[in-house]
Amino acid sequence: MAIHLSGNPAVGKTAISQVFLSDGREFPKNYSMTLAAEVNSKFIQIPGKADAVELLVFDSPSLDLYVDCLESFWNTPDLLMIVYDVTNKKSLEDVKYWYSIAMKTKWKGRNSSPIATVLFANKTDLDKRRICSEDEGINVAENLDMKYFSGSAKNNQGLEDPFRFLASEFYQF
Repeated sequence: MAIHLSGNPAVGKTAISQVFLSDGREFPKNYSMTLAAEVNSKFIQIPGKADAVELLVFDSPSLDLYVDCLESFWNTPDLLMIVYDVTNKKSLEDVKYWYSIAMKTKWKGRNSSPIATVLFANKTDLDKRRICSEDEGINVAENLDMKYFSGSAKNNQGLEDPFRFLASEFYQF
């Protein structure tokens, strides 16, 4: 099953992907802009089941230059995770933009929508620099019919939960 990470540049999509896939062992020390879609895989246990599924995690570039190509990068995905940075108000405001782009994609199994969508509030470890409240994030998620999660890629905090939720939703589908 394919999970696509989307959101503004520098919100932590690549860090989330790398930390999750490495079980917390690899956090990128320096920012490196994603210039092409990167695909990695990991098996994850379905909560409450003996079964596991293979997740294909697509980390997509988010520069305006690449936006028109995202649909071809994604190639019939199953699940969507949009990430925003709690220290950057614009990244939360742009969630609707990324959601609208994602909804133009051909989604497997449900025609015009993914099986499940998640909004992930990243960088919660930067509490003193936080600009976006949790309530604001929850409100955006609810308005877009997304499930809200929060955490920190840097501290490997809260990363398993959204991936387990998406895997469970896929499994039930």
